[in-house]
Amino acid sequence: MKFNFFKYLLLASTSIFTGVGSLQAAVVINLTGAQVFESNGVTPVADSRLMYAIALPSSTFELITTSGWTSGDNIQIGLLWLTDNNVEIGGFSAALNFSLTGGVQAGQRFGMVWFPTISTQTGTPAGGLSYGFYSAPTWLIPADGNTENFAFETVSVGGTIPNSLWAANQSVVPEPTTWALLAGTLTTVMIFRRRRQA
Repeated sequence: MKFNFFKYLLLASTSIFTGVGSLQAAVVINLTGAQVFESNGVTPVADSRLMYAIALPSSTFELITTSGWTSGDNIQIGLLWLTDNNVEIGGFSAALNFSLTGGVQAGQRFGMVWFPTISTQTGTPAGGLSYGFYSAPTWLIPADGNTENFAFETVSVGGTIPNSLWAANQSVVPEPTTWALLAGTLTTVMIFRRRRQA
């Protein structure tokens, strides 16, 4: 009877430790940066503008379309707003807390996306809306339970990163269905005009 009791106790404790080992701890990324620019690469982005972090499972950033705030296999991992929080205008300082779930894994590259003209993330982005994206080869998601610090400084504040790399010089791309709809509408208008002229 003693043997069975200890055997049961051993199995139970093994199950508990296995369960604890599989739990996900929080990953923390501390970000500090200056400066983030509008599309001209000269004007710092105003405070309270939308900015978020994304994981890049394939290490490739896919252009944002009108169907959502991320595209392809990019995964949003944190949301923040630009603030001068003890750094220059167009700078930010924030802590991102997230778990390694939903396709996010340690060692994946991550990057930042910002929109100089909007301060909320509602609905879907409009076509032609300007935004910026930045990542670096060393920007990797830390291991489960770890904290990593990442910082950058552009030339404008005495750093080494060209201002142009932190400029919002990309535009939201309409979905192919939107392009097809626009092309269909244009074709219809041209046919209608030809018939009127004839």
